[in-house]
Amino acid sequence: PEYQPQPGDLRLGLRLAFHKPDEDTTFVAEPMLVLRGQMLYTFPVQLNELSMKVRLGEQALGALFTPEEELDYRKFVLKQGESFELNGLHVTFAGFEKDPRHPAYEAQEGDIAVGARFVVDYAGQTFSALPVYLIRGTQPFNLKDELPELGLHFRFTGIDPQSETIELMAAQRPGGLPRIPVEIAKKSFRTDYIVLEAILFPGINLFWLGTCLMMLGLLVSFVHRRRRASEPATEPRHRAQSAPTDPSLPEVPTEAKQEV
Repeated sequence: PEYQPQPGDLRLGLRLAFHKPDEDTTFVAEPMLVLRGQMLYTFPVQLNELSMKVRLGEQALGALFTPEEELDYRKFVLKQGESFELNGLHVTFAGFEKDPRHPAYEAQEGDIAVGARFVVDYAGQTFSALPVYLIRGTQPFNLKDELPELGLHFRFTGIDPQSETIELMAAQRPGGLPRIPVEIAKKSFRTDYIVLEAILFPGINLFWLGTCLMMLGLLVSFVHRRRRASEPATEPRHRAQSAPTDPSLPEVPTEAKQEV
């Protein structure tokens, strides 16, 4: 399924390129891991041309997010436009964000939230981070932002309106860039088609012929019974028969029979 972003999601995605030398073709896969609340979702990628599936395991999330106790934070007090160096990286405080957007922040009524924009220049590229300083009720909070590509972590821990300075805690993950494990499954065939199986039955014509004859006989029987039921009923004819005569008795004349 495709990923549908929601507020508060923590996402980890990789862009991987697979090269097929015999065809001089490159295939791109972008698997993703999403941490949503207490649930971890994985979004693998199926490469049908290579019969291969690529995904990020749970270990990839642990390799990217460094525990706080392993980070060596340094404190900086800065005004807008000032810069500092951290392990050879040039970091500049670019300015404030009055309406900050942060994956871990959901605005509530009465919140006072301010973001601090930091710009990092490295190897000809520019990276941006936005840690947030939040006051909810009477309790201050700081929401960390990080640059996984550089291993940098920023915490906006305080602000002084009188001197117009902020207090920043910055650290870099030890060991340089992390090694993220990737899981690859070979012989993973495509799933976007349906397989239909056809069975050849040589005697199927005889089966259908017998079925048709049986249905025809049932139809003829039904018509015959309807016709018999529709004919009017007739009374049987009875012929008058003379009573048997006893040869020992004298024959009675016809006239006498009539008088009797």
